[in-house]
Amino acid sequence: YGNYDGLNQLPSFDLHIGASKWSSVKIRGATNTSMHEIIHVVTQDSLQVCLVKTGPTIPFISSLELRPLSNKSYVTESGSLKLYARVYFPSASSSLIRYDEDLNDRVWDTYTDEEIVSISTDLSVNTNNFYDVPQAVMKTAVVPVNANKPWFLTWTLDNVSAKSYVYMHIAEIQDLNASDIREFDMTYNDGKLWYSNFRPAKQSITTIYNPIALSSQNGFFNFTFAKTGNSTLPPLINALEIYTVVDILQLETEKNEVSAMMNIKKTYGLSKKISWQGDPCAPQLYRWEGLNCTYSNSESSRIISLNLNGSGLTGSITSDISKLTQLIELDLSRNDLSGEIPDFFADMKLLKVINLSGNPKLNITIPESLKERVNSKSLRLILGDAVNPTVKIENKKVPMIAIGASVAGVFVLLVILAIFFVVRRKKGKITEAPGTPPSATTRRLNTETRSSNPSIITKDRRITYSEVLKMTNNFERVLGKGGFGTVYHGNLDNAEVAVKMLSHSS
Repeated sequence: YGNYDGLNQLPSFDLHIGASKWSSVKIRGATNTSMHEIIHVVTQDSLQVCLVKTGPTIPFISSLELRPLSNKSYVTESGSLKLYARVYFPSASSSLIRYDEDLNDRVWDTYTDEEIVSISTDLSVNTNNFYDVPQAVMKTAVVPVNANKPWFLTWTLDNVSAKSYVYMHIAEIQDLNASDIREFDMTYNDGKLWYSNFRPAKQSITTIYNPIALSSQNGFFNFTFAKTGNSTLPPLINALEIYTVVDILQLETEKNEVSAMMNIKKTYGLSKKISWQGDPCAPQLYRWEGLNCTYSNSESSRIISLNLNGSGLTGSITSDISKLTQLIELDLSRNDLSGEIPDFFADMKLLKVINLSGNPKLNITIPESLKERVNSKSLRLILGDAVNPTVKIENKKVPMIAIGASVAGVFVLLVILAIFFVVRRKKGKITEAPGTPPSATTRRLNTETRSSNPSIITKDRRITYSEVLKMTNNFERVLGKGGFGTVYHGNLDNAEVAVKMLSHSS
């Protein structure tokens, strides 16, 4: 930490790998080093490591290092392995061992206590197994100070419910006489058998580990090394690794959708969205703003809604959205998008709602394939809100309403012509007196219209776009098409109407 920010506040925060918590970081002093290591099987082409703020202090990181390991080493039943301890037993105070002495760059710390004494050899040790333990580690070992008494190795886990994997690396590095025998038993926690009658191989490594995770009710582990009745020499150990299991409780987002969201973030310059870091859906508590996802214990999370309302998007609608194959709702409203409405929307079979309103530069010509989805009521397409209605007469025989829409300060007129057909409850037709001038017909029709539905042609009435959608049942029924646009059937105040959507060219 080094008090780099001048606040003199020792940071504490969490680490997540993918969707799962890896560890909690607590810096103990300004000059103290905190190292955290995990062995993790990567299931996708990318890996997310997240620093999660859990209190008033700001997370920080000095370095992040990744090293490949053999797939046959450190095999577990499930989960990943968080390092608790990795130690060797040098004869004198020594520094850490890592690369290039350890080709896998594992960090080996030193361990000493008053009950053990270190031994060493200058001869090479055969370390040819899945774990590739360094020569510098295996050339040293410890034996009990009192050769006739058992040696106890103990540790206590912070998380008492955590499960553990233990790896003991052992090789005989002393030159034994013909009559010498080194044989010992290993037990743990009240005499549970770990390995019996073990004889280390001369100058050759043997790795003893548990294929099934160990557990302890109070997090305490006590391993006992005791020589057998046949043995003339005390027990011996060269190196020890202890890991705790990090359960992968929540699966990551499906990899193609992760890639798509990363591309969307890059295309529209959304890096300023603070929550848009790490996995898009997981963990659920830190899901990206504007996303809703599905969650399963057996399958990857999937994105079902994406809301980028008012996010300052510019340019065309990116094709990466089509890779969100489980998407049900998409909101791109109140942005500055331009170009065409893409036809790939029609191929997104689960998509039910698309909101593109408030994009004045967007060409709202609807692709034919998308029209079919809209007309079949399998998809709702929102292109704008209707406000500030005015009356406009384009035909002397019938009244019409023109509705203007103002979007994001740019006035774009979307004119919808409503032709009202009044259905009289009484039988018969309106009759005209002989010799009545043509204008009388219009006046009498208007009078009848006002009497039946006085609100329809009131000049001050405002009809919003949402009311138009309701009026036409989401533009369900097409009455016809002409040079100026498409005419849809509707119903307003119990009166049948025809709603005409003018095309851009008109």
